[in-house]
Amino acid sequence: MGKFGAQNSFVGITRVNQFAKESGLEMEIISNIPVFTIDADWKNEDISKVVEFFGKNTVFRIINSQFVDYAIEFGTDKYYVDEHDFRGVAYGSGFDVWWVEEQFIKQGLRKSDVFCGIPYEVFVKECNKFSSSELGIPNDRAAILIYNIEKVQEIEWLEEGRVFSDGYAFKDVNMKKEALLGIIKFNEAIVVFEAELHALWSVDDKITLLEKEIFMLGDLKMAPYLALNIIRLLHNESLINAKNASEISIVRINKLKAIADRLEYEIRMIGIVNNLASQVISTREAFVIRDERKMSIMQTRPDFIIETTQRYLLEMQLDQKYIDALNQVIEDAEKCNAELWIGTNRTIRILQKKTRADIDNIF
Repeated sequence: MGKFGAQNSFVGITRVNQFAKESGLEMEIISNIPVFTIDADWKNEDISKVVEFFGKNTVFRIINSQFVDYAIEFGTDKYYVDEHDFRGVAYGSGFDVWWVEEQFIKQGLRKSDVFCGIPYEVFVKECNKFSSSELGIPNDRAAILIYNIEKVQEIEWLEEGRVFSDGYAFKDVNMKKEALLGIIKFNEAIVVFEAELHALWSVDDKITLLEKEIFMLGDLKMAPYLALNIIRLLHNESLINAKNASEISIVRINKLKAIADRLEYEIRMIGIVNNLASQVISTREAFVIRDERKMSIMQTRPDFIIETTQRYLLEMQLDQKYIDALNQVIEDAEKCNAELWIGTNRTIRILQKKTRADIDNIF
């Protein structure tokens, strides 16, 4: 059972309260489940303290913290996912990898009965370097669910002759809450636009603000926060529409999906522009510092960048801001070629020298 034992026992509550007091951690008991709130520092040793307290007989699950209330009430953050699976519209839902769920479904399990989890032996090695970024969730918006390993079972499947295992199923799907030992949450850092968003009363006004922020997106660090807020609104509208279907709610859902698509486009385009621009910069740096190995590799890099960028301009439907940005990449790559005498310019220069020498030989 681990050090904590049954989370609904008086002895268990007494021990967890004593631990919180001795460790100096902020903790509250909600529906007999201890919820620790700590700072979202990637070197935070407080996570290790909690992990060690609950012991080796545990499984850990990283989630989107806005679904902690569901976990407390139902034992899983995926309570509504069978009926209202909105995850495909925005990166950052923090649930599970779909192809893993597909394996579970083949075994007759529901999405809400299974989850991707990390056993103690694996999680304890990296918990003081905690990061939820691979889920598209900033650390301060994540939470960690701690399950009793005796109440869940590891799921395995065979694919191409290899055994895979990346998830768990509840042994008793009617007692999911009994499998949950505790929760770790992190202190949130409110992003500037969120203060304005949370102050708005109208859902339609919130949607309008999100749309404006996405069209102004210039920093990919903001993208996960936008995605999480889209998910929050979309989830709420999905539940409202399920209870009482209405045209207003359907219009909002469609707008939110369109905004999510736009966010995906912005993320893709910013990534493309940043990648191409950084390649031009790294090429120039290699020749400035005279890195022989990189110089030999990057002789034709600007030409490749120019060709690739021109293809994007021809084949993709782009906003003017990205047309301008890509044209700037081409201009910078051409300058790089001209100033460093590499790529196309190097070939022209060699031909020019050869032609001049031939002329001199004639005379």
